[in-house]
Amino acid sequence: MTIYLVRHAQTEANKNRIIQGQKDTPLTEEGLKETFRTAKYLCDKNITRVFSSPLGRTAQTSQIIANEVGFSKNSIVFVDGLKEIDLRPWLMADISTLDDSDALSSYKTYKGSPLLFKAESGENFIDVQKRTIEAMKQIVDQCADDDNIVVVSHSVAIRTFLLYADEMGFEHIWRYKIRPSSVTKMFYKDSKFATVEIGYCPFESFDN
Repeated sequence: MTIYLVRHAQTEANKNRIIQGQKDTPLTEEGLKETFRTAKYLCDKNITRVFSSPLGRTAQTSQIIANEVGFSKNSIVFVDGLKEIDLRPWLMADISTLDDSDALSSYKTYKGSPLLFKAESGENFIDVQKRTIEAMKQIVDQCADDDNIVVVSHSVAIRTFLLYADEMGFEHIWRYKIRPSSVTKMFYKDSKFATVEIGYCPFESFDN
């Protein structure tokens, strides 16, 4: 099975360095353009199923992709476990204004010592990884060995799953470059996920 793990398109919050978590802001014009180009890239991949986080930005991204590869929006399967990390205390906060202390609940710990990070409410990285792994296993169990599937999710959710697939610790989470509308290609065989290519940006090839 081939999995194309896609991050949602750029949103206004992404553009302005605002934390969304499980809230939503509209996709930007640039984000829409990039997603259409990513969808074009997927058109010749013989996509058989499309799965998505149910949040607004992923739903819109997956609908564009589904339409371009020949599926109706009603054929998309929405999976709660693919949602972004719940950062409730920081929802819609400007990143530049966040606490930079050594406290476990601070943004400094979130970025610099992710395994130690403990949100005052919401989720930590372990919580997200656990539900993302479960969601991905549920997805592949619904598919055939020769399927080519698209899974649309979020930056942290994708990163935590890649750590699991690559058997790496949380200290490596920010090493992955997962831009909006990027595609991470994976194989699933013999009950194992294997990373092939991380964070490919098809839209860049259109500009060169």
